[in-house]
Amino acid sequence: MFLLLRKFEAYGFKSFADKTELEFGPGITVIVGPNGSGKSNISDAIRWVLGEQNIRNLRGAKTEDIIFAGSTKRRPLGVAEVSLIFDNSDHALPLDYNEVIITRRVFRSGESEYMINKSLCRLKDIQDLLTEAGLGRESMTIIGQNKIDEVLNSKPEERRLLFEEAAGITKYKHRKKEALRKLDDTEQNLVRVADIMAELETQLTPLSESAAKTEQYNTWHHELVACQVTQLLNKLQRAQQMVTSANAEREAFESGRIEMTTRLSVSEAELEKLTAELQAADSQVSVCETEINGIHTETERLDGRTAVLEERIVQKNQAIERIQADILRVGEQVRQIQQKLAESQTGFTEKRDHALQFNNTVILAEAELSETNRQLAAIEEQIAQGRDQAFDYLQELAGEKNSLQSLDRQTTQLASRQRQLQTEQANCNLQLEQIDGTLGQLQEQQSALRRNMQLADEKIQVLYQQKQSLEQKGFSLASEEKQVTQRWNESKSRWQILQNMQQDYEGFGQGIKSILKAQADWRPGVLGAVAQVISVPAEYVLAVETALGAALQHLIVENDSVAKKAIDYLKQQKSGRVTFLPLNTIQLRPPRDFERNAAKEAGVVGLASQLVHTDAKFANVTEYLLGRTVVVKDLETALTIARKYSYSLRIVTLDGEQLHPGGSVTGGVSNRKESSFLGRASEIESLQQVTAQLSSQLSQLNAAREQWKEELANLNQALSAQSEEKNGTRLQSVQLEGSVAKTAADQERICLTLKTIEEEILIIEQEKMALEEKAALTRQKIVEFENRSHQHKDQVSQWQSALKTLQGNREIYAARITDLKVKYTTLEQEALALEGICGKYRTDMDSYVHQLKSLNQDQETWLGEIQGCRQELQSIVETKNDLLSRKALAENNRKEFYANKMAILSGMQKLEAETKELRRRCHETENRLHELQLMVTKYEYEVNYGFEQLKDHFCLTLEAAQEMYLKEDHHSLASRIKQLEFEITALGPINPGAIEEYIRIKDRFEFLQQQYKDLVEAKDCLLSVIFDIDQTMSKQFIAAFAQINEHFSDIFTRLFGGGKAEVCLVDPDNILETGIEITVQPPGKKQQNLALLSGGERALTVIALLFSFLAYRPAPFCAVDEIDAALDEANVQRFSEFLKDYAKKTQFIVVTHRKGTMESADMMHGVTMEESGVSRLVSVKFMDRAG
Repeated sequence: MFLLLRKFEAYGFKSFADKTELEFGPGITVIVGPNGSGKSNISDAIRWVLGEQNIRNLRGAKTEDIIFAGSTKRRPLGVAEVSLIFDNSDHALPLDYNEVIITRRVFRSGESEYMINKSLCRLKDIQDLLTEAGLGRESMTIIGQNKIDEVLNSKPEERRLLFEEAAGITKYKHRKKEALRKLDDTEQNLVRVADIMAELETQLTPLSESAAKTEQYNTWHHELVACQVTQLLNKLQRAQQMVTSANAEREAFESGRIEMTTRLSVSEAELEKLTAELQAADSQVSVCETEINGIHTETERLDGRTAVLEERIVQKNQAIERIQADILRVGEQVRQIQQKLAESQTGFTEKRDHALQFNNTVILAEAELSETNRQLAAIEEQIAQGRDQAFDYLQELAGEKNSLQSLDRQTTQLASRQRQLQTEQANCNLQLEQIDGTLGQLQEQQSALRRNMQLADEKIQVLYQQKQSLEQKGFSLASEEKQVTQRWNESKSRWQILQNMQQDYEGFGQGIKSILKAQADWRPGVLGAVAQVISVPAEYVLAVETALGAALQHLIVENDSVAKKAIDYLKQQKSGRVTFLPLNTIQLRPPRDFERNAAKEAGVVGLASQLVHTDAKFANVTEYLLGRTVVVKDLETALTIARKYSYSLRIVTLDGEQLHPGGSVTGGVSNRKESSFLGRASEIESLQQVTAQLSSQLSQLNAAREQWKEELANLNQALSAQSEEKNGTRLQSVQLEGSVAKTAADQERICLTLKTIEEEILIIEQEKMALEEKAALTRQKIVEFENRSHQHKDQVSQWQSALKTLQGNREIYAARITDLKVKYTTLEQEALALEGICGKYRTDMDSYVHQLKSLNQDQETWLGEIQGCRQELQSIVETKNDLLSRKALAENNRKEFYANKMAILSGMQKLEAETKELRRRCHETENRLHELQLMVTKYEYEVNYGFEQLKDHFCLTLEAAQEMYLKEDHHSLASRIKQLEFEITALGPINPGAIEEYIRIKDRFEFLQQQYKDLVEAKDCLLSVIFDIDQTMSKQFIAAFAQINEHFSDIFTRLFGGGKAEVCLVDPDNILETGIEITVQPPGKKQQNLALLSGGERALTVIALLFSFLAYRPAPFCAVDEIDAALDEANVQRFSEFLKDYAKKTQFIVVTHRKGTMESADMMHGVTMEESGVSRLVSVKFMDRAG
């Protein structure tokens, strides 16, 4: 079955701003176009729609770069869409459709869509579908110039990746990488679980002892609580009786307080009424005073307005006087202007009549001048005709003379050219002699270059041997560095695990963790667990841990108040129980005499409190916990001392055995792998030292590796320099061959030039003889034209004499006319001046008349305004009289309202005295009620506090407490409570959560044992999976490598027209990691490495390799993007022939600008960019190549 790509559709992808369609047929479809037209965007689009996720492989930096970004004439688009349409009539794709459309769309917002036949799907669905048809990730569907560069510039290890993709083992490598990651996680988990199990195992033994001790404590504590509850219930009964008595007395006082309060309310109401009346009287007085003040203010304003109006009347009268004076002045000016206007009009009439007389005289003189001009024109026409004829004679004469000069010039040029040719002939002969010498020198240089090429090859071979030795040294350094790194990672991992356990309080009980992680105001008062505040030398750690047991987890606090708040917090959080050691309540228990004596016995290390180091403020705590514990070297010594002191001592050995007062012994074997609590800190410090040493060793190895890299770089540089020198020598050889060919061509060219020069000299001799005959004829014509020209000159002289006479007459007439016109113009200008003066006088008179009208209007306006001011003054006088009447009435009202106000004040003073007495008596009653209320509150608080103690301290309801009530007198209860407290104290420190903690630790230990077993099984399983993957990859890679090598050799021979090539493994013993070298032997050359070939040979070799991948894993179609760019014309032709042959089984889409490749096309599409930034297509289909 053959899957055919039938059509390509794109919209908005890169430079394809408009919807673009490309038809593809079987065989080869070529896409051509100038650089920058967007033809490579087609291969990018195909790569993208087939599932490419790395935008850099599409020559972009971010997703929106593949969406049309706009141009000077177009706005950017918001979406890019590409569709590939396949002919599925053979059902190569497992879909029940004859045509399958695969579409990918991306929006500028970043959203993507994938579709099959216009139905949305996932990218994985498309990839799975294409894989079925041989278009998966491992196929060579797209071969671009970047692929050529990648192979050329890659190292052998990097080149291996191409073979892995072709062999299809990339997915196995991903699976192996994931399995190795899981294996590493599993090993980390194994170490962590083993560490935690060791920690838990060290806690189980002391916890079992502490749990038994806690059970005895719980029994005595329960009895103590019953006694304390009974005491509390007795207190509650007494307090409730006092509350009843105080409530009765309070009710009696309350009835008297109510009566006095009623009388006080009535008195205060009357007082408030009088206060309101007083405020009303005050308001009336204020209103009257406000009105009087307002009238006074208005009167003052009217007086000011009167003064302003009187001043305005004076000013306006003065203005009227000025206007009347102006009217008289303007009238006199009007009379003067009328007189001047009459005089100017008389003068204008006289001047105009005189000018008309002169105008008539000018007309007669112009008629005589016109006749003279006519006669002049006739003679001038005759003279012009004569001059034209003379000019014709002169022109013909000049033409003949020019011809003669031209002939002389041609003769001179021919002579000059003849001399030049003779010189060139001599130079050519000299050049021929020089070229013969140059050819001999060039041949000697060619021989020297061949010897240099051979020496360069020998030097390169030596450098390659040195490089292989240095690379082997690098492998050794890398192996050693890997081992040290692994040890460093193990130490670092162990240190991090212990550090995390310290930070997470691993091994502490739930209650202790809750307190240490609490975020509360009392938290700074928690100073830490006992295990956190003491340090012990390594040799005493086991003994001290045994002596402390569960006390290692006791919390030290600043005072008992902090302990109480922490216990309340534990109850609130339900986080278990914790033993607290308040520094202000811990009593020092110094060792007794017999314990001091025992510490001096042989084999005794000392008292346990003397073996630990801690801060001075914790000294009482360590003495309290360890002051009476003796540490000895071994169990034998412990038994001897215990018998001597009648088993009254608490003794521990350095190996962790313990002898209790009374004779019991604890000991045995522990499977612990490391210390807990105390030993963890010392191990962390040790691991830090080991890690530092390994880091130093790694630094040294890194320095050695950097030195190795520098040596390798220098060697590579030398190798590169030698190769460049060889390439330079090869280039010189090529250039020298060109010089030899050019010199031979110059020799042939010069011989041909000599022959041409001889022929041209013969032609010049013949042309010179012809030119001398033409010159003789031309000289005869020149003599004839000169005679005719002299005769015609005499006739023209006669006509010019008559012309001068007529011109003199014309000048006389013209002068007379000019004089008459000047006089006429003068009279005309004088008349116009007088007419202008008259116009000015008329304008001035109109202006003065208008001014008189304006002055009369201003006078009438001022008179009207004066009349208005006088009327306003009269109105102001009337207003002032009315205001004075209102002011007298307001002053009388103010006196009456003030008298009423004084009467109200007298009544208020009497009522205030009565109200004050009632308030005093009410206050006394309320004080007594308050005292009774305080008494009730006090006893109610005692009752409530008793209930809270039952609830919070004893966690009991009243009914439950009454069930625990003991029928004993007060003294018996106190005695029993004291006895129980003594017995509980004698037990020493108790871990309340020991029982729960022991069960929890035991369950967790068993759970972790099962987890450890499961992890071991998982590790074995992962190792088996990794082994199977390695086996599968090795077999698949070897098989694929062999087939690709066969294809590579065959395709190389076809493309080069001979020669041979192969790919080989750098390290055949390391199939999974070895690099791959390419060795070739072009026709007529020896076998060599890829790097030593010329640029075109290297490119063609890589093309052969890439097509060998395609041969191993065929694809239905293949897009080839300008991979022929570096090939010369001969190689392009071979590549084109190979492509035509290969197109019988694979459909090709070729982007190229090489003519040879274009000739292989069955169909051709041209890409142009007529509009800036927008690509367009032009298509041509070739039905028959032969045609």
